[in-house]
Amino acid sequence: MDNRRLAEQIMMHYEKSHYWRFDRAMKKNKDNEELFDILLENDVFTSDYLVTQADEDIFKTWSIPIQKKVIEHAPHLLRMAAEEIRNDLEYMEGLQHKLDTNQIENPMSVSAYEYLGPKITSDLEYMLSIQDKEPLTFLKIMKNNDFQFDRDIVKSFFDKYPFYVEDSPEFLKWNMGYVVSLIERIPAENFLHYCSNMDYDYLKLEPIKEVFIRLGGEVNYSKMLLYSLENDDGEIKEISSAEFRELILLDPETFLRTSNYKSLFARGDHKDNLKLIQELVKVSKLGTKNVNNPDKLARVLFELSSSLGKNLTYDNILNQVTSNWEDIEEWVEQIDDDRMLDDGTLSTFEEGDVLFKIYNLLIGIENNKLDQLFQVLVNSEGRSSRFVSGIKNFNVTEDNLAFLQFACTRNLFNSDEKTMNMYNEIFKYISSWNNNPYLTIDFIERLSYLYPITKLLKDVDIKTMDKNLLINLYGYINAHITSIHMIESLDELKDLDKCFEMTLDKFDVKNLKDKKHWILLKYFQIDMLEASRIVHSYLSTEEDSSLYQNIPGAKYLKSVLDAVINSGSIEELEALDKNLESQNIKVSFKTINSILSNIKKMYGNDINKSLFNASSKDGVIDATDMDFNMLVHVIGAYGSTPTGSIYESWNTKERTSAVSICTSYISDNNMGIAPTNSASVILGFSNLPNDYLELMSSQDLYSHGFSASRSSKFMNQEELRNNTRHGHNEIVIRRRKGEFTEQKLEPSYIICFDEINENSRVAAQEFGVPIVFVDRKKVAERHHDEIVKMVAEFRQTMNPSLIPKIIYEQENNRAGLRLVRPDLVQEYFSKEFRQQNLDTLYKYIELGLKNNVPTAEECLNAFVNSVEEEKNKYIVSKETPHRKNEYDVSYEEMIETLKQHPAYKGDKKVEELTPEEAYRRFIEARKKLEEKEKLEVQYVNGLATNVEEQKNTMKVG
Repeated sequence: MDNRRLAEQIMMHYEKSHYWRFDRAMKKNKDNEELFDILLENDVFTSDYLVTQADEDIFKTWSIPIQKKVIEHAPHLLRMAAEEIRNDLEYMEGLQHKLDTNQIENPMSVSAYEYLGPKITSDLEYMLSIQDKEPLTFLKIMKNNDFQFDRDIVKSFFDKYPFYVEDSPEFLKWNMGYVVSLIERIPAENFLHYCSNMDYDYLKLEPIKEVFIRLGGEVNYSKMLLYSLENDDGEIKEISSAEFRELILLDPETFLRTSNYKSLFARGDHKDNLKLIQELVKVSKLGTKNVNNPDKLARVLFELSSSLGKNLTYDNILNQVTSNWEDIEEWVEQIDDDRMLDDGTLSTFEEGDVLFKIYNLLIGIENNKLDQLFQVLVNSEGRSSRFVSGIKNFNVTEDNLAFLQFACTRNLFNSDEKTMNMYNEIFKYISSWNNNPYLTIDFIERLSYLYPITKLLKDVDIKTMDKNLLINLYGYINAHITSIHMIESLDELKDLDKCFEMTLDKFDVKNLKDKKHWILLKYFQIDMLEASRIVHSYLSTEEDSSLYQNIPGAKYLKSVLDAVINSGSIEELEALDKNLESQNIKVSFKTINSILSNIKKMYGNDINKSLFNASSKDGVIDATDMDFNMLVHVIGAYGSTPTGSIYESWNTKERTSAVSICTSYISDNNMGIAPTNSASVILGFSNLPNDYLELMSSQDLYSHGFSASRSSKFMNQEELRNNTRHGHNEIVIRRRKGEFTEQKLEPSYIICFDEINENSRVAAQEFGVPIVFVDRKKVAERHHDEIVKMVAEFRQTMNPSLIPKIIYEQENNRAGLRLVRPDLVQEYFSKEFRQQNLDTLYKYIELGLKNNVPTAEECLNAFVNSVEEEKNKYIVSKETPHRKNEYDVSYEEMIETLKQHPAYKGDKKVEELTPEEAYRRFIEARKKLEEKEKLEVQYVNGLATNVEEQKNTMKVG
């Protein structure tokens, strides 16, 4: 039997689960290299067997050449390789080079150094030579004591790599001062990753406890203790109920989300622990119906309080709940809203948020700070906090309210008053510079983990500090280079370029990832994470988009950042570095910030100009027969019912202080919004201020303010409408017209679909705006008829431009009605209707190709591109796990057939600019803008004094 037939027979055994026959054949052919060459061409063998089923006993029977062949396809199998392979230094070094340069796919991030054979690892000189290439491997060898390392070598290693402090040997472990010095060199955001395997009792030692709390806060320290207990391979330690409560209540989310903790702390005789576990789990699953009046809520709070060992009486709790019921009712209504999915069911992933809301109320009651609690949390962007226990440490004032509302979802509340005041002043200034308080609070959170820098800042009067130095601090920390070069004085930041040069000099580039970071720091002062965010969120639009014509700097950024991110080898990056160096191309993070700000303004203006404007100030405007675009905000979605006056609620000072609101962009052919009921009120906005836009996505962002659980992606209004497929899109806009003013955004009209309810009628009168009425059925009928006409026109004209219009139009309408009027989808845009149109287009394209119709080839490519683009919009990714909609028409066979035709051109080609050409265009655009920017700066500076004088006199508008 020839080897190809033999390979087919072997894989047939595997696919039919005849594993004993398969295994026997694998052993019998252990020297048949030609057979394995054929098997390695088979996707099932390489992607299934080698990844999930490979047997070590069988693997080790294969000859050395075959083992090497297989490892080139599945490097993770190196762990099974014969010692002869792993002791072959030349082979192992060559394999590592191929892994580093992406010549071998490495999805499991395998390192050849990790599997070096005993002959190599017993060579002290060689092991010392690779410790900087592969410190983790060196550490493992050192811990295994395969040969003796003297103490100076060991200490030298930990001096160089403090991240591995949890693996320090006994003679270093008990040198507390030394261990503390190592911990201080680890960024606090990495504590959980690098230090949570430390022994629980060791973590409780006072010097160790002090440094972790000082640098990372009590919450992170509590998490470390919990992880340490869970990871303990020895006897599970017994801890008291009081100690358990102290740990868990600093961060109840960690406990709730890991079922192991439930069994861990329920062991032994800890009956109180078990009772508390049951209470916390019960509270985390509550819905609005369980706490929908003061008495019900008070009972839940009293039971929780008792389980926590607090001394609050039921009467005390009930009195405070009753006194503040109006605010509490609004608060608890969010419990179900935050967990509601498109299909009306509650997400099981959001149970922790329920506990936070209930527990936050208990903290407020216990400390008699419910009023301050609601000032901060009810109107914050996050609406709840995991760290609210820190609210007892400070008082809420007009000066710090905005900062606290943003900080409530960060581990900042437990800081002391002096540190909080420092963060507040930094927050105010950086927010005024970058016009984005959400990125600013992310920056302050990172700053809070860097004790050496916060120590420098605590001794400075932030109000009188050089503001440019603060901006440079922002760029320095956001570039994530503190582990490479930690500044020892704030004066180092006066010359930020020099600071970055010092960092690059110290940067030890070990692999492809490091080289990418190095290039980005050198030319853009950003890291890989920020570069990827910029490309995804701001620069993912089509290459021929107006974005790149209007903002050439964006084209330059995209061309070079793409080149760095997608590079597959260090050699490629070195060539790019040489190219950029020769052109003297460098762009500061400040310039990048300005480019991104202009991109948001451009997209915001594009949306703003397209919006429907009411023709009157009151009454009812029937927009059913109009083409319209609207920006809408739903009050009372997914079954919740608005209570009280919409106008009064919207205009309270507390509600106005919330910086942002979530809206959806709808059109007459894509009316997708969150499902409403007979009491819902839909606000519409137009004539928006210049800086209103913050986040955008064709999906639901699951946002809390400008901080979103899903990835934002900016696009123009046409792209946004044509990409909204999973229910509704989301645009986060500023609720206030100015960052720290009380001027607020007002609705331009109230929108009613299908009927005008009483709540909407009252809201329109109180706001003094008209009602815009839309009959969805008539709109659906209109667009259905338009599609029918376009299909008929295509049959007559074979006009290729009609194809994307037809496909977009029928999918837009279906997507926009799917959640709100599924009956209209079935009546006007059913699967059968859309399939029939697709079949008709395909039929006439085939006839056109057969009869040599001049436009047929264009139609072929338009059809393939439009259908493939459409199917990709329905992909449910990690960013859209709950959006269960699909492209339900049959297209595969049609597309495959058309792709075989000689006229198929494949993906459309776009202009490719070299970095030099892109940069030249960038510089030209900058020169044209210089004079305009100078005028803008003069204007802003002239306003500064007036703003300062007026800020304390502004009233709610």
